[in-house]
Amino acid sequence: MFAFIRRSPLVIICIFFIVGILIEFQYPIASAWTAYSVALVFVCCIWFISRKKSPPLQTFFILILSFFLGLHTVNSFTQRNSTLQNQRVEVQFQIEKQLRLNQYVASVDNQEFLVELKNKDSLQAGDELLAEGTFLEISPPKLPWLFNQKKQMLANGITLQFQVDTIKQSSSQNRSNVHFLPQQIQKHLQQKITKSISDSSSAAILSALLLGETSLLSKETTVDYSVAGVVHILAVSGMHVALIYQLILIILKLLFRKKRKWLTFILAMTLLWGYGAITGFSASVVRACCMFSFFVISDCFLLSRNTANTIAGSTILILYFQPFLIFNLGFLLSLTAVLGIVVIHPIIQRHFYTENKIAYYLISSSSITLSAQIATLPITLYIFHSFPTYFIAANLILVPWSSLILYMGIAFIFFSGIPIFGNLITQLLDLTTYGMNQFIHLIHYLPHAQLSEINFNFEQALTTYAFLFTIFLVIIYKWKQAIHCAGVLTLLFIFFSYKTPANTGVIFTYYKSNLMLIGTESELILACSNDSLAKKYASKISMWKCQQNRASQQIKHIPFPNYFSWNESQEVFSFGTFRHRKKVSCLLLNDELNKHKTDSIFSNEFQHEKTFIGQGVSKKKKEIIKASLTKRNLHFQNLQSHPFNIK
Repeated sequence: MFAFIRRSPLVIICIFFIVGILIEFQYPIASAWTAYSVALVFVCCIWFISRKKSPPLQTFFILILSFFLGLHTVNSFTQRNSTLQNQRVEVQFQIEKQLRLNQYVASVDNQEFLVELKNKDSLQAGDELLAEGTFLEISPPKLPWLFNQKKQMLANGITLQFQVDTIKQSSSQNRSNVHFLPQQIQKHLQQKITKSISDSSSAAILSALLLGETSLLSKETTVDYSVAGVVHILAVSGMHVALIYQLILIILKLLFRKKRKWLTFILAMTLLWGYGAITGFSASVVRACCMFSFFVISDCFLLSRNTANTIAGSTILILYFQPFLIFNLGFLLSLTAVLGIVVIHPIIQRHFYTENKIAYYLISSSSITLSAQIATLPITLYIFHSFPTYFIAANLILVPWSSLILYMGIAFIFFSGIPIFGNLITQLLDLTTYGMNQFIHLIHYLPHAQLSEINFNFEQALTTYAFLFTIFLVIIYKWKQAIHCAGVLTLLFIFFSYKTPANTGVIFTYYKSNLMLIGTESELILACSNDSLAKKYASKISMWKCQQNRASQQIKHIPFPNYFSWNESQEVFSFGTFRHRKKVSCLLLNDELNKHKTDSIFSNEFQHEKTFIGQGVSKKKKEIIKASLTKRNLHFQNLQSHPFNIK
């Protein structure tokens, strides 16, 4: 193990750097002194290294420096993003890209933020607007199972949204700016694909596979690829960049038979990062481009290649400039998949080595797929709570298939204008992509194609990664003490698996409807005044309940009640109708109240511990009830502005 650390010191440095980033994001402790601490520790490192004395102290100061550097990186990021917060300003900003209808990512002075512009769904990258408004922190969702846009935006380095009051000026003259050239190229190529490929589903797959543009993908297509365990094909990632890198090397070898290292270096780096720019510089693409850039340097200048150092060095470099990517799902999956291939794949390959070429290819491909799946499994189970059963067989067939489509797509982009050859490539590409879609659609309908609604919480994910690390120490370095650690971690995993769901619940108003969710140890109760909304939330809650160890609990639908009672000592929930209002502790006022005459005599009958005013109560009756309850010092809460958490 110590030999590995000596050969790959950047791995340990990277770990301390990431720990500093996570601690600062979760528990902000850095301040102005952090920069001075970094400078002081850096000077100590230089002094010990130059004197070549006390290697343990050199290592200690280097690791402390990397930890403080992680703190300082996050502190600089948060300070840079908080300068505009809660300020009402008149600002001229540029549209960077469109997220969804009327919602855009914009920038001013190289600082990105979220902006919603009603009736402005035709804006494009490069458009400039002069507007007056206020910069606010992006609001978290009211409830844990709702879409968390704050978390998603943070994973992309955006923490503020601009609330526009008035738009004073709009201009589109900067669309042709060099800064937006990759986006213009991407849009042009996407239009070329959609015009030439007859099948809309195939065109959407090609746009995602070649250009990283997933907006055309239907929900059904995404589900099919997810069930098959090949959804990574739809997102431009390390696999795609590796294929492009191999193609670049082949082309350069054909063009330059004599090795010209500087010319090869410049062309390879330009093509590599140019492709990354066209695909939108997603987190996984940035990681892959950075990693392959190190490979280009080592290949061109005949330097020794250490894969572990390359992964760690590219991770440090990326997170130094973009620390928020530590929460980006694409970055985490890409990084863990590469680690799995580098660490686990050689172990499997060594135990199942064969000289038969066909068997070697099958074993090697299966090993790579299995290694990546094992490494990413804890994250995918925690986020998606599902597992694709046929992922090995699907990847064995579909990874070479998608690689062929990628190369054919590149040929289509460059040669589709040639009359006969271009038409032949277009038809072959259309047919090949359509066939892949149909094959994946077939996998979706195989029996038990996906295991869904799996209980898996955050503690289990951490325990699983710790367990994999101990197994790695046992197999590679024969460290027998790690077996005891693996046993303890197994017991911890079982303990976290049987964590009893706590009684909890919430009552709130959303989308102009009253909604209640009650969770006991044995069941989940969902009540909603809107049936279609209740069905919509049932699917969203299915993901949330798996994180709460409630996967086995069925969602029980009941009509939205007028009264609700909870006995905390007995942990019993009960519901009542309007005529039984004196028998329960909590009164829920909704549109049922409109059927009754509301006056002071009627209001004085309310003797409940808590009264909640939901959607459907007329403004006049709401004021009568509020006045009566305030006069008698009784507690009430407006569910339209604040949800009520039962426990």
